[in-house]
Amino acid sequence: MNEINSPKISVIVLSYNFGKYIGECIESIVNQTLRPYKIIIADDCSSDNSWEVIKKYESQYPEIIKAFRHHKNMGVVYNSTFAKKNAMIDSEYVSTIDGDDRWLSRKLEMEYAALKSNPNAGLAYSGYNFIDEQGKILLTYKHKCKELSSQDILVKTLSRTLFNGQGIFRNPLYKISTFENMGFSDDKLESWWDWDNAIRCCEKYIIAYSGDVYVEYRLNPTGMHTLDPIINYRTVKKIYEKYMYLIENNSNKDKIYIKCHIEKIILALQCKYYPNNQEVCYSAKKVYERNKKDYDKLSNEDKAIIKADIYRLFAILNKIDGLQKMKNNEIGKAIKSLCMFAYYKAILLASEIRREINDKK
Repeated sequence: MNEINSPKISVIVLSYNFGKYIGECIESIVNQTLRPYKIIIADDCSSDNSWEVIKKYESQYPEIIKAFRHHKNMGVVYNSTFAKKNAMIDSEYVSTIDGDDRWLSRKLEMEYAALKSNPNAGLAYSGYNFIDEQGKILLTYKHKCKELSSQDILVKTLSRTLFNGQGIFRNPLYKISTFENMGFSDDKLESWWDWDNAIRCCEKYIIAYSGDVYVEYRLNPTGMHTLDPIINYRTVKKIYEKYMYLIENNSNKDKIYIKCHIEKIILALQCKYYPNNQEVCYSAKKVYERNKKDYDKLSNEDKAIIKADIYRLFAILNKIDGLQKMKNNEIGKAIKSLCMFAYYKAILLASEIRREINDKK
């Protein structure tokens, strides 16, 4: 595409102690086949060598990279909001990436093409590879079909099952009007902002799909999933309650599908964080009984559509019921199965539960 006619795409890079990966992230952006108009890098007072790496690239690409560094750590929401305000100036499209992730070279090109092909869409997303610290692909999240309906995307984003039963979209390309209307991340949440933002997008906008995998999301041992464990549990519950009105606006079939998937996430986190003091309403038994009762009220046609997925969850819930009585290896298997929403979380949960049990012996 001729540079004169290229769209003004701004890319936000959020940085905090990603010195090991930030160079790889920036390289993946400047090497896009559709090169961004500007790259805003916001570093939240990293204590490693992130800033030195960032400044090296800013000096190498002064025409497109603008780097900012806070004098003290301000937190994820503040850093994100600061970067977004800068990116909104003189932009037509915006995309955001964490400094430990990376993109394949046609990411911006193909998402921009998806938006041009779907003029009513407010944003476009791609499938993604889930990679380890060394960049090895662990899992690939991609649609089997070319694209989903807006209703399907909403249901599967609420339930975190967008790609063949797992995950949500990441790093979408927004039209600037969408980006501005979406506002900033919810500062009342302590984590899981990507899920919250994705739900808000699905509620308000038509969403286009690029058709393939162009994002790579890294399992970083210092990433968000290593926050204080209680924060993740508390935040998922808060998001569930926040969007209950939206869940209730769906068909009975979709409501059961969404609720069952979110409640098994809450249960999985609860098994990890409160194994001896579980909230009764989110015990495996209660989650099963509540959702099974609603499922039994569906028409035979609706039952058939979600039966395979829901019955698999029911079987897992029944297995998790009585978790305290299981042996260590059985706990690991149960938690791993339960956490289908994110395989790496299953590994972490299972290993940490085993460690806690061993510590108590």
